[in-house]
Amino acid sequence: MTDELTTLVTFGSPEEAALARARLTEAGIPSVLADAHFDSELGDVLAGGVLLQVAPRDAQLAQQILEGE
Repeated sequence: MTDELTTLVTFGSPEEAALARARLTEAGIPSVLADAHFDSELGDVLAGGVLLQVAPRDAQLAQQILEGE
């Protein structure tokens, strides 16, 4: 994957982000989760959320997949 990535969605939980990433993986679109800082005592994502990122060339198709189109 290229160093340049586009953020598609910011999630409030790592579980939601992982599910979305799995949908992209099943469709053959490589993606990464970034800034997944989780506080296990509070059971919450710390400020900023979890970013789902893809290569710019995959962004449009990935967005369509996540929107269920």
